[in-house]
Amino acid sequence: AMGGVWSEMCVGCVDKVAGRGVVVGFLGCREMFGALRVDGQVSQIEARASADDVRLPAGGGVETDWLVVMLQDSLDREVMGEYAELVGRWNGRREKFLENVPTGWCSWYHFYEKVTEHDLEDNLKKMTEIRSTTPLGLFQIDDGYQLKWGNWLQLKDGFSHSLKYLADSVRAAGFQPGLWLAPFAADLQSPLAKACPDWVLKTARGFPASSAFCGKFFYGLDSTRTDVQDHVKRVLDVVVHEWGFRYLKLDFLYAAVLGGS
Repeated sequence: AMGGVWSEMCVGCVDKVAGRGVVVGFLGCREMFGALRVDGQVSQIEARASADDVRLPAGGGVETDWLVVMLQDSLDREVMGEYAELVGRWNGRREKFLENVPTGWCSWYHFYEKVTEHDLEDNLKKMTEIRSTTPLGLFQIDDGYQLKWGNWLQLKDGFSHSLKYLADSVRAAGFQPGLWLAPFAADLQSPLAKACPDWVLKTARGFPASSAFCGKFFYGLDSTRTDVQDHVKRVLDVVVHEWGFRYLKLDFLYAAVLGGS
C-alpha cells in the first residue's frame, strides 16, 4: 500500500505516446493536508486528506478541501499551469506578490540533506559561468548544512568555512544568498532537544506532539515560551544580520502549532 510515488497536494501524469495526461490536486490546505499517490504501474491515483486526531460521532462527517481532476487531451496543453491558476484564484492570490519573483538555484532538489561545502562552491561557480545565457539571481542553501534541526547555528562536519563566508562569496559573485531553516522544529536526537526537553511541545498525556512523517519524525517547539521565542529570535538575528542572508526559506512552521497542551 505504501509503494508507488507520493506527492503533496497535487500530481501530474502524462502518457507521451498517447499524448494524454491528467492532473489531480487539492485546491488548498485550509481543512486538511492533502497528498496523492500514484501506484507503480501508473494505473491508479489515490487521494488522501489527513484528518489527524479528528474523531467523528456516529453518522458524522468531515469536509476536506476541494479535489479537482483535470484531463489533458494534448501535450501542447499546460494543464499543470491551469491547475496552478485555479489554486491561486481559490486562495485569493494577491497580484503584488507576483512582482519580482526570485529565480535561482536551490541545493535541495539535487543534493538533498547530503549537500557539502564543495557542492555549494561548485554550483556557485557554474552559475557564474552560465550567467549570460541563464539569468538567475538567487543562490539558496537548503537543508544539510546544519548540525541538526534545531541547532541551526552549528554546521555539520565537512564545512570548513562559516555560512557568513559562503553568503559573502555568493554576494561577491553577484547573486542573492538564501538559506533554508525550520526555526520551530528540532530533531529527536538534536543537542537542542536533549539540552532543553521542556521546550518540546507535548500532548495532555505528556507525550511529544506528533509532527507527522516527512521522511522522519521531529519535535515541535513550544512557541508560547519566552525562552523558545528568544531562541528563534537569536537564530534569525544571526542568520540575517551576522551571516548576511536576506532571503529566508522558512519551512515546517506548523511545528509551532502542533496539537499540544
